[in-house]
Amino acid sequence: MHGNKSHSTKLTFAQNTYPQEFTLENYDCIGFDLDHTLCRYKLKPLFQLIYKSLASFLIEKYEYPKSLANICEDDWSFAQKGIVLDKCRGNILKLNNSYKIVKASHGTRLLSPDEISEIYGPTSIWEESRGIPQKLVATALEEPFYVFKDYFVTPGAIICAKLVDIIDKREGKTLEEYHFWDQYIEGIFNMYERSNFKNNSGHFFPELVKNPSLYIQPCPDSVKKWLEHIGQNKVTFLLTSANYDSAEFVAKQCLGDDWKKYFDIVITFARKPGFFWRDKPFYLVCDNDEIGNVKPEDFKSHLVYSQGNFKELQEVCANLSKSKSPKTVYFGDSLIEDVYAASEMAGCDTVAIVEEMLAEGMIDSSEKHLESQVLTSKFWGSFFNNAVSETSSNRGEDITLWAHLLAQHSKLTIPNLESIARLQMQDKISCFGGDIPISGYYPGIPKALSTYC
Repeated sequence: MHGNKSHSTKLTFAQNTYPQEFTLENYDCIGFDLDHTLCRYKLKPLFQLIYKSLASFLIEKYEYPKSLANICEDDWSFAQKGIVLDKCRGNILKLNNSYKIVKASHGTRLLSPDEISEIYGPTSIWEESRGIPQKLVATALEEPFYVFKDYFVTPGAIICAKLVDIIDKREGKTLEEYHFWDQYIEGIFNMYERSNFKNNSGHFFPELVKNPSLYIQPCPDSVKKWLEHIGQNKVTFLLTSANYDSAEFVAKQCLGDDWKKYFDIVITFARKPGFFWRDKPFYLVCDNDEIGNVKPEDFKSHLVYSQGNFKELQEVCANLSKSKSPKTVYFGDSLIEDVYAASEMAGCDTVAIVEEMLAEGMIDSSEKHLESQVLTSKFWGSFFNNAVSETSSNRGEDITLWAHLLAQHSKLTIPNLESIARLQMQDKISCFGGDIPISGYYPGIPKALSTYC
């Protein structure tokens, strides 16, 4: 995959090779993910739709009790981006940056520290979880774990936990091994199948198309103006794993019928994270069909392409920017597919979109997320912090695995594009670098990380 390059399973803080300041002026090319980056969703209705779609599939095909479809307000506290499923044991885990399990449940039942140690050993580290980011890029479906890594799968954590509860109740005991995983992932694939939008099939896309305003937020005018402004000075591209038809639908709802005008290049069905390290060819999209094998020198501005790879995208950017070695930054929300893969596998700078910053609150900021209820968890605690005792001898072990990944693999972490659209191209702001895991949060440091201030 990467020749002789080795990947440590220990995540370490970003080293001093990172610049201490970030400015868009330094980049030749600026790229954006679509879902949850340019297009923000109304998360509670979206989560409800995802939950009901998965539950309906499992009830209809595998005859789980109809009660699985029921969800109450307290259930949302169980869903948190980044928690990890132990497929075999039916346990769900929250990890710190050393892969130590700091909190866990069996189904929906909270496990005590003693139970965690009994199951996973005295260090409370599940050896299989070491190196999760690298493994998710290369061999995700083959691993004994599953990460609820973005908002399109986060509600699945509630489903998986309830399936364990249902199985335990039916069997009258805790099993040594669970086999619901294949059924669950079949439900995920069934929901997001590439052809579903075109065929108006599955539970998810028909409802999204029927009631788009219930789920999709229009892009703020400030962000549209910002996109137009940077497009006058930089090469801009849209890079999404969504198929063209569904991406076009969402982009129109968010940016308007003239959505393509904001980008020099549009790439759909990019198949991230593989896009950043594989050598898949590009295709031209015409009437939702893929045509030919398009070389970088044949790209034309404002057309739509699919699949492809980052290396050839850089060649396209070089041609358009008139720079032999264009410097690129990519904005995205997915911890693995956008942030880690782009940074680690392609050497591309990234800006991470993390809505939990607003939901949990930022120091010296009164801004608040309108849907904090579904992004904050009384069960798991902060997305950023593990609430480890302040007397701990290991500096930094209170940082979650994912907050640590952000400090290592993003230049900036922001709650939304509006926060950076306020800046001028030449404005300089602090970014991640050195041993301080908070320097790249903008416009404010998450309150959960206040001990580092």
